[in-house]
Amino acid sequence: MVDFPSNVGAALAALLAIYWAGSWVTDRQKRYPPGPRPFPLPIPFLGRIPSAAIPTSFPWLGYTKLAERFGPLVHVEALNTHVFIVNSLKTARDLFEKRPLVYSSRPWVPMFELTEFRDFMVGQPYGEEWRWHRRTFEKHFRRESSRAYRPIHVKKVHAFLRKLNDNPEDFAAHVRALPGATIMSTVYGYDVPDYSKDRFVEVAEEYNRRVTVSFTPGAQIVDFFPFLRHFPAWVPGCGFQKSAQEIRALKDEVKNKPFGYALEHKDDLRLNPAPIVVKMLEEAHKGTDDEMEMLRRVSGVSYSAASDTTVSALMSFFLAMALYPAIQHKAQTEIDALLGAPGATFPTFEHKASLPFVEALLREVLRWRPVLPLSVPHATSAEDNYGGYFIPKETTVVMNIWALTHEESTHGSNPDAFNPDRFLKPDGTLLEANHTSLAFGLGPRICPGRFYAEDVLWLTFVSVLAFFDIGKAMTTEGAESEVDVASPPYSDTTISHPLPFTCSIRPRSDVVKDLLGGISLQE
Repeated sequence: MVDFPSNVGAALAALLAIYWAGSWVTDRQKRYPPGPRPFPLPIPFLGRIPSAAIPTSFPWLGYTKLAERFGPLVHVEALNTHVFIVNSLKTARDLFEKRPLVYSSRPWVPMFELTEFRDFMVGQPYGEEWRWHRRTFEKHFRRESSRAYRPIHVKKVHAFLRKLNDNPEDFAAHVRALPGATIMSTVYGYDVPDYSKDRFVEVAEEYNRRVTVSFTPGAQIVDFFPFLRHFPAWVPGCGFQKSAQEIRALKDEVKNKPFGYALEHKDDLRLNPAPIVVKMLEEAHKGTDDEMEMLRRVSGVSYSAASDTTVSALMSFFLAMALYPAIQHKAQTEIDALLGAPGATFPTFEHKASLPFVEALLREVLRWRPVLPLSVPHATSAEDNYGGYFIPKETTVVMNIWALTHEESTHGSNPDAFNPDRFLKPDGTLLEANHTSLAFGLGPRICPGRFYAEDVLWLTFVSVLAFFDIGKAMTTEGAESEVDVASPPYSDTTISHPLPFTCSIRPRSDVVKDLLGGISLQE
């Protein structure tokens, strides 16, 4: 064994200290956007301890407050990681729309790698593979293509109305089932026989839940020590490996099993409209293993991307109608003026242009409580300079959707209030004909399924309003149960949901009750 001089260890420690100090000084010389200052001296290997001012719960609200102090672009530094929070529409458009080549990638996260999350378009970095996925997905979900699936929306929403009519107290379960049933029929031609017991749905729901929990920043020790991703699960502290393995198995089932169903039944599924997977198979150029894998991934992301987000928006609608009866009544008055007495006829998409207040109500639901308050984080593909500030390559950049949808300069005074009139001109017409909600994001990463989602939401909203009165639930003592109008309770999760609440749902007339009772639930 070679004997090193006794002062070698001290010399190495001194060199490391000089390196850490030099890195800290170099970093300090760069002009980052303002933000809460971390602890000044770095900890070896970990970096600097984050400021106590960084919000840990409901971060979209905390970052909106920080923007009042630091400005629209807030810099947060924690443990060798730089994060930039975008809190104004102007800054968001400047970065995500005007500089898309720089701001359209995804951050590298250890759990993304371990769970193979980048199989799906939402987790892929900006590049040729992502563009191929995006083009294929958008071909079937852009505005014109989405209209072909409106008959499916009608069928599923009518079944939903029947369930509300029969069991209104279970409205949350009916809401949970509607988007999943719609997207499974659209993409795979698969009609969910029983949402609560269906294996395809069960796996997709569990995958969504596990991904949301696992990818919460700081949820796993590997977030702080990425090198641990190379260690097996039996090493103390590496239990995340088992979790990642389970998520990979769920992902594979979500990707492969429904696709296999459509592939097996493709000759029986040449319907009008044909399921998206059948269309993609017909358009496949070579049918190679690589191409088929791409199609599995593109179709597999559909349920994960569409179900939970749509459920959140639907539950916000029911909550808003229970809290704001005057707004509900105004929407019903508009519908009745067009369709006649409740139960006279079903609303259809042909009525959409003649119901501006209902459209404004949809826009307000998405604005008032955006389903992804902090969006999905972006990452920079190159160094950039914005407003004189340095933004490094591979930096995480987060669009604070909450701040954008509650900005007074964009949406008028009192943005916390639920007020569909903010989207209408004084004469009652819509301010913008082809408005796209900020809740869907901006730039190349804007939600590609937004037109499909808006169709599902609009038809559900207008149908429920046409046939039902939604009110506050009654307690066992006969009093109305109260929900705080100023601050209704929502979950502190990536996809934010209203916390469980009760409300009364009653048919608006006996005619409505009889009409909906005649709808068949047989698929």
